[in-house]
Amino acid sequence: PAPLLSWVLPNRSTLTSSGTFSNRIHMDTNGTLHISVTLPTDQGVYRCVAPNSAGAASASVRLHVSLLPPVIQQPREERLLFSVGWPVYAHCSARGAPTPILRWQIPDGTLVRPSQFLNGNIFVLSNGTLHIHNVGSKDTGNYECTASNAVGTTKRTVTIAVIDGEAKAKKTSNSSFFNKVRTSVIPSQTSTAFSPSKFSPVNPSDRSKNLSISSISPRGNSTRVASSSHTSGKISTVLQPQPVSPFTKAHIVSTSPSATTVNYEGTLNLYCSVSGNPPPTILWRTPTRKLDNRGQRRHHTVFDNGTLLIPAVGEGDEGEYICYAENQAGQDSMKFTNDRGHNFIKVQQGETATIPCRTTGDPAPTVTWFSPSFIIIPQNLGSGLSSQRVVAISDGTLEVSSAQKIDSGNYTCRASNSAGIRSMVVTLEVETSNATQSLPTRTVSLLQHSQRGLGMPDRSHSINSSPSGSVSKPTVSTSTSPLVSTINGETLRLHCPASTTRGSVSWTMPSGKILSRGDSGDLGRYVVQEDGTLIIKQVSVFDRGSYICRFSSHDSSSVSVTTVPVIVIAYPPRITIGPSPVTYTRGGVAVELPCMAIATPRATVSWETPDLTQLRVMGQPRIYGNLYLSPQGSLVIQNPTHRDTGFYRCIAKNVIGVDSKATYLHVM
Repeated sequence: PAPLLSWVLPNRSTLTSSGTFSNRIHMDTNGTLHISVTLPTDQGVYRCVAPNSAGAASASVRLHVSLLPPVIQQPREERLLFSVGWPVYAHCSARGAPTPILRWQIPDGTLVRPSQFLNGNIFVLSNGTLHIHNVGSKDTGNYECTASNAVGTTKRTVTIAVIDGEAKAKKTSNSSFFNKVRTSVIPSQTSTAFSPSKFSPVNPSDRSKNLSISSISPRGNSTRVASSSHTSGKISTVLQPQPVSPFTKAHIVSTSPSATTVNYEGTLNLYCSVSGNPPPTILWRTPTRKLDNRGQRRHHTVFDNGTLLIPAVGEGDEGEYICYAENQAGQDSMKFTNDRGHNFIKVQQGETATIPCRTTGDPAPTVTWFSPSFIIIPQNLGSGLSSQRVVAISDGTLEVSSAQKIDSGNYTCRASNSAGIRSMVVTLEVETSNATQSLPTRTVSLLQHSQRGLGMPDRSHSINSSPSGSVSKPTVSTSTSPLVSTINGETLRLHCPASTTRGSVSWTMPSGKILSRGDSGDLGRYVVQEDGTLIIKQVSVFDRGSYICRFSSHDSSSVSVTTVPVIVIAYPPRITIGPSPVTYTRGGVAVELPCMAIATPRATVSWETPDLTQLRVMGQPRIYGNLYLSPQGSLVIQNPTHRDTGFYRCIAKNVIGVDSKATYLHVM
């Protein structure tokens, strides 16, 4: 059926087509969300949810509200001179976000708004221009234009002077007023400083015409003549420069190459050089969709010149970067793409190799490492002794202790959540040092011998333990026991077939740790009994591997080495009974969301509510407000209201993996 559309706003409230969040925010029946007169409080993540009986889908949009203080595009101060009866036009326009509100204040302190008529001859046009019809001496004074928005306020002052007749015009032309404001009185005759072709003829009897000059400066600024008066065929005019906007649009003039490849843990530099007036603000959008301006962050730095620096490129740094340059005149942008090169790590034999795998996502991704043979590498949760040389740490890092040549190969880190799967391949190369190559022949022979005997019995071999011929040669026998399998959490007993009470017994763990008769390890979890039996309590997947029992007779005449391979049966959680993709209920009618999972070892179950609160299932019932959490895993929502509408997710997790199921609860 057709899905029921709704929007989840940044404040976690839900909006449908039948409801209105405020007078500014509403939703059409086709799902379109309208926000009129955006405010800074409107920024955030908006999520569109579309559920029906077959499932639910959602898409998120991040809204960023830019705030720019008002800037008036004309000079802050301007002086104008007019003759009595002439019309006056004083311009005032401003840019900013939100759009500035313009107001004029006339000399007597009265405020005039656009489209308002005052005193019979003063009118403010819709574009902010102040118009005075038939200017007179009463209109002389300072006119102040104010532009304001939520960010700030700025002003511009226009001083208007009115002259009456040619005598006053001549007198004023020599006054300090004109010298101060750099205006000039131009006679009707053409001057040698100007080209006649730049003048339009003026009829002395026609006071409605202006003297126009196409250009008088190298910068080509337009010029305006404000007024004229005539006596004996002479015309006195006042020449004033027409203000030109000082703003130039933000423009990206030079950048790094649009495609860049950087190796894992390498340094990434992206350049973004800009021009414009006022100086543009530079913003970077990273693959994580975050907007970053100048300053230093934990993972990267944006310098004052616009350069983006990432000192150590990781898993989350691959993707698209966008440089934004913005000022009051406009904006420009440029895209860059960064790909990680082949990840390669080289260590010496015997060293510890550490391979990080940093991930981000919502919900938090589950990290799984695979060996070169694509076998899952166990995870070490840091709770005691690790029985493997190659383990994945809880933060996603792969650690190869006492690296050997056989550890070389391609290791794969896989990050997965409900949104998808991403992988990273790292090549590990273990180099054999000269010291290792020059080991005694006896040690090398033992290694080769034990490798041949892996998985099958072998006949006895004799090795001379001393160069002296007077010492008898001990007999070393090796064998491999059948595979031992056990279930996670049980107690495992490994017998040493050749052991007797007369002789020494030792067990070598997969991690290389050696325990002798009567010893214990890992807080008593490992115990070697008097008869040579190795006891492992509460077996976990980290206990799998090859255990080697070494028995030596009391006279050292014979040595028996037995390899016992052990596997631990465990599997990740699987939710067998979970909530349906969409759950409907009426207000006040309780609803139960089931969640049951199977796993070995046993999984921990938790619920994630729409506000991202985590509720863990415990052995006893728990109550959180109107939420009841049963020990069996079910979540009961009592007395639900529209505030309880949203996504509820059941999560089952153990050391092997994680499973989750979500439902969209719609309270009608």
